[in-house]
Amino acid sequence: MKIPTPEDLSPALREKQKQRREIAATINIKKHEATIIAARIANKKENPGNVDSNRMKRLLNQETDEDVLPDREQLNKLRQELETLDSALRAIDGSILNEKITASVLVCDNVRQEHTRLAKQFATKLLALHSAHEEYANFVEAVDDTGTRTGSLGVIHPTFLGSPRDHSGCYHFALRDFADAGHISRTDIPESVA
Repeated sequence: MKIPTPEDLSPALREKQKQRREIAATINIKKHEATIIAARIANKKENPGNVDSNRMKRLLNQETDEDVLPDREQLNKLRQELETLDSALRAIDGSILNEKITASVLVCDNVRQEHTRLAKQFATKLLALHSAHEEYANFVEAVDDTGTRTGSLGVIHPTFLGSPRDHSGCYHFALRDFADAGHISRTDIPESVA
């Protein structure tokens, strides 16, 4: 089964992620530009800009170049723009999160039938494992109860599973979770771990 992604099912999410990438790219460009200007200022090689000379040319009806602010003004302008872009990035991140939550519900709806099938299969096999584990543990204890030393049997104690009779162990919590999710009935849970 091919599992769709939230992006597969939500054009709005894809669009917001695209906007985020564009904003992040703009931030990187402006940060780079600010770094270069700050270095010029630190090295006392500031660009004075051409705003004043362009103003004069306009008064004289002469052709002007594109306005370039003096470095300190341009750096302040960049910092303000970066603050605005950072705010926009936070806003789009919140919007992406909301879209992802909505799209995730669509993915879950899309895979629900397969999930239910697998969960029921798992729960059934866990019940069978519990039954086999409990039967084995009962048998080993019965042999132990005769006073027999069972070392030569190669007795196995699968401690990672916990005790098949533990009311607060692995079987208890796993089977309870399967029942709470509706994959098995509470009556399916053996009394020894219920």
